[in-house]
Amino acid sequence: MNTIEAHLRAIMVLELACRILDIDLTARLKSSKLLLLFEVERIVDLCKQRLERILPLLEVKEVALRGRNVKIMKLYQKLPTVPKRDAITSYRDRVAYIRDYVNERALRALYSLDRDNERYLRLETARVHTFEMFDARVPARPKPKEQSTSLSESQINDLWRITDPLANENPFRVEFVRYRNSLLMQWLILLGLRRGELLGIRLEDIDWQRAVVRVLRRQDSKVDKRRRPAKAKTIEGEIPLSRDLMAATYEYIVSPNLRKSQTQDDMPFLFLARGGGALTDSALQHIFRKIRESCPALPKKLSSQMCRHTCNYILSLGFEREGVLDTDEAQRRRVLMRWSAISTMPDHYNKRRIKEKAHQSSLKAQNEQYAKRHTSKHDGIK
Repeated sequence: MNTIEAHLRAIMVLELACRILDIDLTARLKSSKLLLLFEVERIVDLCKQRLERILPLLEVKEVALRGRNVKIMKLYQKLPTVPKRDAITSYRDRVAYIRDYVNERALRALYSLDRDNERYLRLETARVHTFEMFDARVPARPKPKEQSTSLSESQINDLWRITDPLANENPFRVEFVRYRNSLLMQWLILLGLRRGELLGIRLEDIDWQRAVVRVLRRQDSKVDKRRRPAKAKTIEGEIPLSRDLMAATYEYIVSPNLRKSQTQDDMPFLFLARGGGALTDSALQHIFRKIRESCPALPKKLSSQMCRHTCNYILSLGFEREGVLDTDEAQRRRVLMRWSAISTMPDHYNKRRIKEKAHQSSLKAQNEQYAKRHTSKHDGIK
């Protein structure tokens, strides 16, 4: 889920909880008060629920207040639903975001008060106490299991084989779908696009003369009619396209039995669903699921994120062959993956290759020591 959207949803949960519990946060701040223990507990409990399950609680409470907050209720009900997987994983973040939001509002209220004022001292005490109550209820992040985050060379070959449009084992039957999915996987593995970036690519973003694709942020585009519009997560940028990838993309676009067979010329998006609409996030997840089921050799967690890690592993091997220095490698990776100039993400996405090189260094050191040991034995015999 987009980070900004996650923050906003957390604040919505807080607002709904305050309505259910009859809490006027603004009034409490003015009186140098914040939240009680049972209120924090109730808010944290509501963080476990999806928004569409919280709304009925508010409806029951306000049933006697007919006509009141009707517009607000309709606004909440128009929100796009969050997949169950995202709702579960966002519980920790919701509590943390609400903790920080309440703390920030208290700090702003404190700025308007004199430090020697009794109201300042009361509010500061309430702020610290409320922060600690929320903080104690923020679940710890589970430690990730030691597992490969990218595909091995044999798994990459399996993926190319299973998505080959002409392969008998290709799990997709419609010609358009076969070619679209083949191209889609090439874009993910070779360019390292996030799924939101991939689904948001438009024909106009491809510069055929310069052989690059522009990854742009279009947060409030009216052209995207999907229930969950595609969103680019970080900064904008350009990615070079190889001659082969350009040729495969061009064939997909201009062939009368491929993309043209599904839509009219006014559809801007590169990757389409059958029938001509823009490919959705849920449809992309279905593609990955079907590929996984058709090829047991592929990881059970095959996803666009794993493809992004695989792209970075391929980049690492390429940088080594070129003899690129570590500092220069990190800068190049930031440009290609569209991270900020001070981002630490290059180290995260390079973990697999770092681990491999560490193992290689360890084996080399072990072999050197055994060679010295063997030499010293022979010298002793002499």
